[in-house]
Amino acid sequence: MARLRSFRAPTGAADPRVVKLNASNVGKSERHNERKNTNYENVNVVPESIPFNVSFKSPGGMTHNEYFDHLVADGRISTRGLKDGATFFNEMIIDVNTSYFEEHGGYEFAKQLYEEAYRFCREIYGEDQIVSAVMHADEINAAVSDELGKPVYHYHLHVVAIPTVEKEILWSKRCKDESLRGTVEYHK
Repeated sequence: MARLRSFRAPTGAADPRVVKLNASNVGKSERHNERKNTNYENVNVVPESIPFNVSFKSPGGMTHNEYFDHLVADGRISTRGLKDGATFFNEMIIDVNTSYFEEHGGYEFAKQLYEEAYRFCREIYGEDQIVSAVMHADEINAAVSDELGKPVYHYHLHVVAIPTVEKEILWSKRCKDESLRGTVEYHK
């Protein structure tokens, strides 16, 4: 498949959305996305189908908050200037109409489309800033299943990423070394 410069979901069939999460509320999303719960509020989750979910990126055995703290400790991101309750994570949920997948190859087609969507997210956020990317293939769509007379699953992608801002910090006029004033201050 040719590499796209941008991800284009099917016209009229996609419903992408972004949920902002902070350190205190990311756990619920993590448990849902990574299927760490034992019971689900969503009655459409079929536990026997959880193995069909596709993980494009996982936090490597860490929780989302531990992954964030790991990047801070390594100096790859900074929390300088963040306020209490600040957004640490963006969760993008990319949702395409169930019937669209059924018409174009079902599960295998969904994997290809969402893999391309994941690559697009990597280009935007960078590999390190993506904490988790999971395609859910374990939620049944009752209406389409009834219509087609067979079990049909609702495929969608959850991508949790750390939004970052490139920022230069300049030496202030209070700096004792006049030659540094107004130049970029580098931190390690």
